[in-house]
Amino acid sequence: MSIEKETFKKCELVCRIFEGDVSPEEFQAFEKDLSQDLELLHIYTQVAEFYGHFICPGMPLNFQSVSSQNDEFALDMKFWEQLLEQERTAETIRFPEKPQMELIQKVVYPPREKRKLSKFNIFTFVMSGAAILLLVLFLKFAPKPVSAVEVATLIDQMDVQWGQSHAAIPNNSRLWTNEGTLELKKGLVSIRYDDGVGVVIEGPAAFEIERTGLFLEYGRLYSRVAEAGIGFTVKTPTSQFIDLGTEFGIHAEVNGSSEVHVIKGKVQLFAGSDGRSKTGQIVQQDHALRYNANNDQVKNISVEKTAFVRHIDEKAGVVWRGQGCSLANIVGGGKGFDAGITPLAVDPDDGKLFQGNSHRQRFGENRFVQTDYSQYVDGVFIPDARKGDVVVSSAGHIFKDCPATDGDTTFNICNFSPFRDAGGTKIAMIHNNIEYGSGSHRAIMMHSNAGLTFDLAAIRQSIPSETTVIGLKTRPTFSEVIKEVWPRAEFWILVDGQTRFTKLMTPGMKSEEVIIPLTQADRFLTLVVTDGGNALGDNTVSHSNDHCFWVDPILEIQ
Repeated sequence: MSIEKETFKKCELVCRIFEGDVSPEEFQAFEKDLSQDLELLHIYTQVAEFYGHFICPGMPLNFQSVSSQNDEFALDMKFWEQLLEQERTAETIRFPEKPQMELIQKVVYPPREKRKLSKFNIFTFVMSGAAILLLVLFLKFAPKPVSAVEVATLIDQMDVQWGQSHAAIPNNSRLWTNEGTLELKKGLVSIRYDDGVGVVIEGPAAFEIERTGLFLEYGRLYSRVAEAGIGFTVKTPTSQFIDLGTEFGIHAEVNGSSEVHVIKGKVQLFAGSDGRSKTGQIVQQDHALRYNANNDQVKNISVEKTAFVRHIDEKAGVVWRGQGCSLANIVGGGKGFDAGITPLAVDPDDGKLFQGNSHRQRFGENRFVQTDYSQYVDGVFIPDARKGDVVVSSAGHIFKDCPATDGDTTFNICNFSPFRDAGGTKIAMIHNNIEYGSGSHRAIMMHSNAGLTFDLAAIRQSIPSETTVIGLKTRPTFSEVIKEVWPRAEFWILVDGQTRFTKLMTPGMKSEEVIIPLTQADRFLTLVVTDGGNALGDNTVSHSNDHCFWVDPILEIQ
């Protein structure tokens, strides 16, 4: 309901009360609302003064806003309750009888019958102008147009196309209230309110900026509310979502249906179409609700933590939906949050890039080579402790636990997708009946005696400042399609050169998920595979088939 309609109804209710045309239940509800609604109190005082003028003609009319009086007077509800009680219990008003005038002809008239005038009779007299009074009150109390106020800034956008009624809005533009509806035909915009509330809107969408919230006609929205912004409200044509210290996503559909997915904290939901009773409900963290506008029903649904875009970085090309950062995607030249399989592979000996993989033997010089194809990859190396210290980062961290190897590796390091080697044999990665390198399943392929280091500091810069990298989750393994008896390799995970995980793997050994906690102080994360000693002094054992995989290597973000 619009503000104008609400004000009109309040005026109408007060007039009915003075006419005595309300039920006891309506009057009790009015008394309760009067203690909470300053506008209703204001209207009541003015109507009381208006009626008082007719009852006591000497009383001057003084239409001053109660809100402009002393706060203690305006909020002294005991006074207004007593006024209401007096109105209900007042005795019938009696007017004195006028003296009889004797006529010249001495005509004798029968005595005039005494007539009692009730309060209702008097009110009926003045009610002939009730319609005019109601109109005057509405014009008086209807909200005046509010001048536009700047409350937010458009801080970033990606692939945006605005509706025809709006020109392009550059980054860092200030956004104002009462500026009308903004139509986002496609793309993403990131908005930050002055009180710290962050909002990402995904087109197609139509929305309007408000002082302490946003009206979302349709579209998808994710909100992260700072402490100063608690109470931030998102309105749709049929619902209101009031923040109680949260992160939440809202999907408003064109037909009026809507969903709320609460990621952190909780949200107060009020849902219901005009003319229907509103449903109020608290939605807790990790829960979601859907309001169906067709049947006016609210039901629980599964929360979808990656359904809404939470953060964008146009310069870095990052679109983050709350998912973990895929190290396999980074190896292939992606940003860690991209969909699909990226094609790049890096030579662990010299850091050169290739499209796809390359099968050739490489003998390293035990040197760390920085790469420049990705800001998130620090460098690569071929480990061999026989040749001295093994450096594993651009900051000079040393892999002190590195074993002796033959310094020989075969394939590039890649975001794996199936390929054929020099002999035409298909190299595939199958684990738990899932073929990696297709769909959403990722894996980093390394041949034994190869190492790769990621720059955690650079990765942190691509995610929201309110979040942090809390750990690495992956599963080191061989492909289940390899049936030969000789694959044997040792998997290592290092943080700033220090060993956090190591395991010698042989064919048939069960693969287990590995979780490595990380802190803000950790700078470099290194994945290494060595030959496990199967190529040293034993000509009967080869490591040419040491096709090693880091399955779904994900940096978890909180």
